[in-house]
Amino acid sequence: MHVLTIIITASFIRSHPEIKIIQETIESLQLINIPHDTEIILAHDYNNHINYIKYFEKLNDYIKSYSNIKIIQRKDHGHLTGNIRNALSYVNSKYILIIQHDLPFIKMFDIQKVIYDM
Repeated sequence: MHVLTIIITASFIRSHPEIKIIQETIESLQLINIPHDTEIILAHDYNNHINYIKYFEKLNDYIKSYSNIKIIQRKDHGHLTGNIRNALSYVNSKYILIIQHDLPFIKMFDIQKVIYDM
């Protein structure tokens, strides 16, 4: 069992099909010293806009080099709460860190010390 799962919530935004925003958030995880086996779930709300579909194609290409990242999408529109609820069904760890796709970390800290304190 993993110690930590990170859920990055996302939904359709005007900048799609570009992945720059979520990519910056994913890459910012390097700042927080996540355990090497941390599973990362990119939890997306539903939308059938063509730019969202193209965004998923680009995002799938981007995460191919990450064995610990998976993309999930709701089958219907659930807003943030429904999106998180859906993502929780994929979690098999003791701790969860939930962040939004457009809020990357900007300073270093040690998430493992936070986990230890909990």
